[in-house]
Amino acid sequence: SKFYLFLNTNGNLILVNIIRKTNKQIQIGGLTGNSKAVSERSQVFPSSTGV
Repeated sequence: SKFYLFLNTNGNLILVNIIRKTNKQIQIGGLTGNSKAVSERSQVFPSSTGV
């Protein structure tokens, strides 16, 4: 699985979990964070685990 953190237009931190399966299932979840702290880390943070 790959996990991505990025900002939406409202400045909220969004966590996207991309699960690589035969059906290409994608799970998207949202996390509301401190917009000031998040703005300092607005780039994408990929982290790979397993596949």
